[in-house]
Amino acid sequence: MDILQSKSLIRNISAGWTKAHKDAIYSIVDTISNSPYKEYMPSSFFEFSLQSCSSGMGLLHLNFYNSGIPKDAVNKIRSHRRNCILEVLSVLNKKFGNKYNVRMVDFIFNLSIGTAWPIHFGMDLGKTYKKIKIYLSPRPANNGLVLAKLERVCDKLGLKTAGIIKMFYSEDFDALGFDFSDDGRLDFKIYTFYKAPFDIPKMKHIYNQNKERYVPSLDFYFSAIRELPLRHIGFLYRLAKEPIVGSVKAWARFNKCIPVRRLSNILNSKYKSAEKWLGLKRNIIDSTGGRISYLTLENSHLGIYFR
Repeated sequence: MDILQSKSLIRNISAGWTKAHKDAIYSIVDTISNSPYKEYMPSSFFEFSLQSCSSGMGLLHLNFYNSGIPKDAVNKIRSHRRNCILEVLSVLNKKFGNKYNVRMVDFIFNLSIGTAWPIHFGMDLGKTYKKIKIYLSPRPANNGLVLAKLERVCDKLGLKTAGIIKMFYSEDFDALGFDFSDDGRLDFKIYTFYKAPFDIPKMKHIYNQNKERYVPSLDFYFSAIRELPLRHIGFLYRLAKEPIVGSVKAWARFNKCIPVRRLSNILNSKYKSAEKWLGLKRNIIDSTGGRISYLTLENSHLGIYFR
């Protein structure tokens, strides 16, 4: 979505918010999408997410740029992105008394120095702003480089470096994510992905190996996504000091975004309660012309991303 569609969507969901929070989100959208380097970024846009277990919504601003652009242009884009995110965090801290850990921003951005990694921004939308998110997208893939950066993150955050490197040594990385909570907490996430042909039994095993019991909705989830135009299947790992993995989310990225109606038809034939949830959200998505780009599963709860 572009900035006008995004602001329209926010207006639709912000009934009951204070004027201060409404003004803040519009200012954030302006700040984060404004760039003097748009000629290098044909794929810079907003994406939103909904979860069946939550009444809130997530916002993402994706900032992909052309491959092969000059290094000085990458550095300028990175510096501008850093300044925008620092401005967002500083304003929220000052205006609402939040305690976002601004000192960690430079550490995260320094991880991308010497790479062509795009940097994405995310946040939770609601009456208050609980989390701000930064994502590093390690493309083109260089797993050795990602593992070196991963080791730096683990050492910085006091995570079990050796165990995490061993666990992810052979994986392909889609993103490294950092969640800034309004109380000063910083959480780390790793996104891995797989290309077709997909080994569905392996995918189910990966999801379930960190669960205490089998998740019945997992069979439905993989049955549903196999009827959709898949580009990748992946996993989001939220890391913890003990145990190594706090939670896992499965995600499916579509080759081409699909209309809500198509997903509703699939859910209706397989999982009516999920279709009912999506039906309640359909007007919100359709009102801005949004189409679904991802379907996710975490702790038996479905989620969607749309743009």
